[in-house]
Amino acid sequence: MKKYYSYFALVIVSLLLFSSCSTTSIYTIKVVEPAPVFFDSTYTKVGVIDRTETAENNKPLDVIDKVLTAEGKNFDKEAADASTTAMKDELLKNNRFDYITKIDSSGLTTPGMGIFPSSIPWDSLNSIGEQNDVEVLFVLSFYDTDSKINYSTQMRTIPNPFGASVQVPEHIARIDTKIKSGWRIYDIRTQTIRDEIVLVENTSATGRGINPIKALETVAKRKENVIEISRYLGTEYAQRVLPQQFTVSRSIYVRGSDNLKAAKRYINVGDWDGAAELWEKDVNNEKSKVAGKATYNLALISEINGDLEKAIEWANISYLTHNNKMALAYVNILKDRLASQKILEEQMKN
Repeated sequence: MKKYYSYFALVIVSLLLFSSCSTTSIYTIKVVEPAPVFFDSTYTKVGVIDRTETAENNKPLDVIDKVLTAEGKNFDKEAADASTTAMKDELLKNNRFDYITKIDSSGLTTPGMGIFPSSIPWDSLNSIGEQNDVEVLFVLSFYDTDSKINYSTQMRTIPNPFGASVQVPEHIARIDTKIKSGWRIYDIRTQTIRDEIVLVENTSATGRGINPIKALETVAKRKENVIEISRYLGTEYAQRVLPQQFTVSRSIYVRGSDNLKAAKRYINVGDWDGAAELWEKDVNNEKSKVAGKATYNLALISEINGDLEKAIEWANISYLTHNNKMALAYVNILKDRLASQKILEEQMKN
């Protein structure tokens, strides 16, 4: 079998080898899926907006929320700005669009409290697009941090100046923070919301000290953590316009015949073609169960080599001819991958 490693699947490290009595091993491969949010090449100008300013009639409630959750002054505002700035920088870096600009919120507000606001009216979007010469808007629609403080004390043994040990109280403060950000992408040209998603991350900071003040001082790094995670969320969201790479697991039969056993050794040294040659010898094995395993494995090597249609063909033989139940689920996985591959190929043409 000719070696052909496409960008769709680059193996290849053994993730987990089962015990010697198992008939299968698990290996990982990397697959590429279409961009979750696709724009053809005619879309070139993008605006980024931070729409997280709380509406006036909701500010008293939002202030209460911040007090109850121990938020600092302007904390969410700074973090939201970090998130949208990171998104803009990532859009510039990935070169999908020619022009990216960060736009003032233009009076757009949110209810606060981590709630998606109503969509921006299209009249307003058209005006923003014309004023800023953009046709797509990436909008941070809301941003919210919810923090909880856990406080405790315990006795700690420390040496004193005289060489003896004494016990002193130690104050421990832990702050757990949930970060929620809501994003939308508006296509001004077609007047459609192309994407709407909520991203959630958590972070914790723990501080210790000889008194409560000292314990709380040491969790100052919490703000740095939240800002850093906010940048990460903005970066991640910007990548939704690009094809996505994922690591997936696949089972391989490694027992049932001498050829299947020997093929495992070839896999362990990265010689997939050598393994495939051994599997091909068992395609017509007099034992249908063995033939079903061999044809299943040949489906996998075809997927690795990027030939999904051939992979489906082998998996169908494994199931239909040899009643290999595992092959039925694999057929459905491969069909989904083939549909995604066709979409991806169309995206790449654009």
